[in-house]
Amino acid sequence: MEQLISLPDIILLGEELTECLRLGHLAKSHQLTITFIDILNQYIIQHSIDNPHLNNILNVMLDAQQRDDRLYYADIIQYELMPYIAQLH
Repeated sequence: MEQLISLPDIILLGEELTECLRLGHLAKSHQLTITFIDILNQYIIQHSIDNPHLNNILNVMLDAQQRDDRLYYADIIQYELMPYIAQLH
């Protein structure tokens, strides 16, 4: 049985990821990004979230990651994604 993901789990992982991104800890931030995306995906599926604004935020995150703009990527997670997910529930 798959473990239920809680909002505090996502927030803690997001905080750790944004800190690593801002401090330039590349190897750890890459690992945390994989874990963060996996857990976020599970949360979205478990809560049946299908929202165009959330999709837009995720696309902006992907764009920042592809451009290797770590600071903008961290800002999107902290100031856009986390508050948006928190207000959904």
